[in-house]
Amino acid sequence: MKKVLLIAASLVLVFAFAAMAQDAAPAGKMYYGLKAGLGMANASGDSVEAPAGWDKKARMGFAGGGVIGFDLSPTFKAQIEALYMMKGVKYENGDITESIKNDYLEFPVTFHFVPAMNGNVKPRFFAGPYLGLLLSSKYKQEGYADDSSNYEIDIKDQMKSTEFGATFGAGVDINALTFDLRYDLGLSKIMKETADGQSDAKSTGIYAMIGWRLGM
Repeated sequence: MKKVLLIAASLVLVFAFAAMAQDAAPAGKMYYGLKAGLGMANASGDSVEAPAGWDKKARMGFAGGGVIGFDLSPTFKAQIEALYMMKGVKYENGDITESIKNDYLEFPVTFHFVPAMNGNVKPRFFAGPYLGLLLSSKYKQEGYADDSSNYEIDIKDQMKSTEFGATFGAGVDINALTFDLRYDLGLSKIMKETADGQSDAKSTGIYAMIGWRLGM
């Protein structure tokens, strides 16, 4: 019930922002669309450093969802997204892999600068905050010779239900086709306090997405 209320509150905030931005934007300058792509997620912090003999690796995963944007001027726009983001981290030791797989519903609010240029190719640079709501969290071990050591368990109760951070990057629009490359920098801790103390783990990730947008 708590998670449903959090998601509902976030959606209310997103659509309230959308309504305010639409009122502020010139008529006919609102657009919407879909995007999807891949990401390389990781985690930062002393508590998630690789143990001796292990290598810390990025988790490859899907990223994508819906977009609502507002052209506030020829060189400035605001954009709200609702994205499904696969995050986490994994560790490798030879054939053995141990992974933390966190999936979020993420709401970035970004502001885009579009240099004045002629033609249909429009580069842009953007930055803004995001709120992530944890959908699932699992820990997985695989590659062990003993099958009893190969398993996947739910660890959602060990993770915090929300994540805050900043996203920034660059993209290019070619008519209705859009591309962007972004870096997510988590600013809040993603794990709850344990018997060993507070984890300082935070999410990071690089995501490349392609999308299609339509005017409204």
